[in-house]
Amino acid sequence: MSDDHNIAIFDCQVKLKPGVAWAPVATGRGCRAVIMSLGWNATNDVVIATCVKAVVFFTFSHGKIVSKNGTGFGTTPADTVLC
Repeated sequence: MSDDHNIAIFDCQVKLKPGVAWAPVATGRGCRAVIMSLGWNATNDVVIATCVKAVVFFTFSHGKIVSKNGTGFGTTPADTVLC
């Protein structure tokens, strides 16, 4: 993630020729929360970010990333989500 909260997803399993750099598969706007950990779902099309007081789901297709906040924290302030 960059300082302007943009994120990029790369396919690191692609074999590169010498002198060629990886290109992002998808890019988009990230979240402002501090990310504690990242994980993939079983089909590798959603990245789950556990953050301080938030869970964010990033879906990507056709080169774009779309984020959606997790729900279910209720009306009281949420605590840090560790897993």
